Amino acid sequence: MNVRLEKLTLIYFKGKQRLEVNFNYPETLILGENGTGKSTVSDAWHWLLFGKDSVGRSVKTATSDGFELKTLTNENEVIPSVDHEVIGELYCDNRKVTLRKIYREDWVKPRGAITAVLKGHTNVCYFDGVPVDMGEYNRRINDIIPEALFKLITNPMHYNSLHWQERRKVLINMAGNISDIEIAALHPEFQMLLESLEGKSLADFKAKIGAEKATIKKEFDLLPTKISTVREGMAEVQDWVFLESEIARLQTDIDGIDIAIGNASESYKTVLKGVQEKQLKINELKTTKQNAIQKARTAEQNRVFEANQKRRELENVILGLKRELSTIQTNVENLIRERDIVQGSIDRTNLKISNLRNDWSTENSREYKEVDGCLTCPIYEHECTDAIAQDKHAGSRDKARETFNAKKKEKLADINKEGSDLSAKIPKLQEQIDGYNRDIEKYAEHRESKQKDLDFRISELELTPIEQEKTPIPETLPDWVSADSKIKEIEETITEINPVDNIELIQQKRGIVLEIDALKKRLNTKENIESDERRIDQYTKSQQEMAQQISDLESQEYQVMQFTKAKFAEVENRINSKFKLVKFKLFNYTTEGNEVEVCETLVDGVPFSSANTAGRINAGLDIINALCEYYGYTAPIFIDNRESVNDLIPCESQIINLIVTKDKNLIIN
Repeated sequence: MNVRLEKLTLIYFKGKQRLEVNFNYPETLILGENGTGKSTVSDAWHWLLFGKDSVGRSVKTATSDGFELKTLTNENEVIPSVDHEVIGELYCDNRKVTLRKIYREDWVKPRGAITAVLKGHTNVCYFDGVPVDMGEYNRRINDIIPEALFKLITNPMHYNSLHWQERRKVLINMAGNISDIEIAALHPEFQMLLESLEGKSLADFKAKIGAEKATIKKEFDLLPTKISTVREGMAEVQDWVFLESEIARLQTDIDGIDIAIGNASESYKTVLKGVQEKQLKINELKTTKQNAIQKARTAEQNRVFEANQKRRELENVILGLKRELSTIQTNVENLIRERDIVQGSIDRTNLKISNLRNDWSTENSREYKEVDGCLTCPIYEHECTDAIAQDKHAGSRDKARETFNAKKKEKLADINKEGSDLSAKIPKLQEQIDGYNRDIEKYAEHRESKQKDLDFRISELELTPIEQEKTPIPETLPDWVSADSKIKEIEETITEINPVDNIELIQQKRGIVLEIDALKKRLNTKENIESDERRIDQYTKSQQEMAQQISDLESQEYQVMQFTKAKFAEVENRINSKFKLVKFKLFNYTTEGNEVEVCETLVDGVPFSSANTAGRINAGLDIINALCEYYGYTAPIFIDNRESVNDLIPCESQIINLIVTKDKNLIIN
């Protein structure tokens, strides 16, 4: 779309009470000294479209900073109660569009106040003469050209003011997608690399290589330390034959000591066995004594249980009677509570009936009172002499009396009906109370009967004796006496036995065992040394294998890096081919050869920020030309400080030059 600005009209906008600017195509010159309003024209155009000035500031308000849109007096005071307005006439692909935006003050007069106060501001918008709300206006402007794109293709400095990542994103989009297959077609040496990807993206393949290399390298770097640690921990070589023969000799000595200890212990075991058998018999007889006591205790418990059977039966009967009395008491309390609730309803109903009687007497005593007076003119305050008006006035009084009497009769009838309805409820409620009283009386009779039965049972329980359990006396039990006599007989036959003293032999054996353990510990170092040597051989072999794996992966990494460089070079070539004056540097490389994304604009090989004003403006126009071609849009370009540029590069867009001169008033050519 080609957007061309035809005319701008400013009314009370930033100090211009009225200014009409007619724009030429393809180029317009706006000349004047500083402060004459060159930037105001640019601000008006931007505000008309997007509600901001040419540097992106919103309108200043009481609570936020911004640009001052209103026109001020010489005393720096805002001219009140005027509309601040911009009208723009433009062509969009040869279709004329008229835009109009008004910044209007909202004055309101608070209740009770004498003067109005400023409540706020309202934007009033017209699109081709049709009033539209702000949301619809913004949507239609966006259909003409989005704000972000407008900034890119109308301000030579805007693109290079963006963050480098945003600038790079714009360029990458312009370059389009470059597939790996296209790069391989340009560089056949990468064909084998693409085949090895096995469906993965180049980034995933590179990440996979890096992860594998890091894993192997981490283990590879640990191997020298592991080998050194094993070597430092290896034991010294011993005389293995001597150690084995010495252990065999000492084991023979231990076998002889074990035989001597065994012979002495055998005779002791024989005597000990006889004593243990007698002790076992004693333990059996002690169990017989305990069983005899337990049997007598059980028989006594059964006797006492049978003797107290009658008391248990009486206690159960008494417990049941107490539960019945408790239930009767609970039921009586519930009936009394419900009876009181119904009685409360009767009391409230009687109170309402009494109040209704008072209301009826009050209403019945009311009489219609006629207000004296006549019809009076509200303007001249003369008595009305119109006969028709006087007849209507008299008829209204009669109608008022009839209405009063009818409403009074209706009100008395309503009170009578409500009193009758309430009176009809009282007999039913009283009937409920009578029923509750009958039930309470029945429960009282039942409770008296149960209480008499309970008192009788308690008296009977008090007269019934309690049988107590007696402790059995062992000496009166035949089985206990017999077992006790046999225990005493066996205990008299048990003689004291002295254990065999093998302490010296045991201590001698313990010393030899410690000596054998020390020799075995020295002998075991042989297996440890052989194991350590096998581990060192395995670590050395792993070093060689990992070194080869790392080398293979680094070779693949180098291929990926070369491929990436080739792809990035192609991206830069495609992007730079779209520009005539500027070039872009999109990649840097570390000392290790890894790519680093950048986005630097170069003007004749010099960074954009270091170029002079003319160089930066023409570089910006070169970028705008390429962006316009890519997006298919052109829009008016306002070039500030145009006097600092001798010649502009050719441009398809409409150019509006803001030039500082010594002219006191704006000159538009």
